[in-house]
Amino acid sequence: MDTITTKDTWGKEQTYKVAEKIPAGYKVWNIGKNMGHDEYIPVCVVRSDFRIVPETLLAVHMEKQEVETLRVAANRGIDCLEAARRISRKVPKNPSEVIRSGLASAALEVFEKYTEKEEHQ
Repeated sequence: MDTITTKDTWGKEQTYKVAEKIPAGYKVWNIGKNMGHDEYIPVCVVRSDFRIVPETLLAVHMEKQEVETLRVAANRGIDCLEAARRISRKVPKNPSEVIRSGLASAALEVFEKYTEKEEHQ
C-alpha cells in the first residue's frame, strides 16, 4: 500500500496509508487544513473516548472541493456516512440546524461516493 507523508501547520510530519475508499467504521479525522494536503482527506478509527487509533490512519484521494466539503462537515460533527444520512434526514428546527442539514446533504454525496459498501452475509 502506498503512503504519503505530510507536514501539518506546525511542521510535524504524519504518514498515512493511501486508500481509494473510506472503510466502514472509519471517520474523517477533523484536523482540517492541518493535514497539510488539499487533495486527501484523513480518516481513521475513533475510540469511544474520542481519541484516534493511530495505526488506522488513512488518506483518501479526492477532488479539492470534495475534501473541503468533508472538512467543513466534519467540523460540525458530520464525520462519516452514517452521520451524514442521519442529519440530512432530520427535520431542522432552527437556523443552525438548517445549515447543518445542508452540510450533511452535501457531505452525503461525497461519503456515498467514497465509502466502502459493507458486505451483508
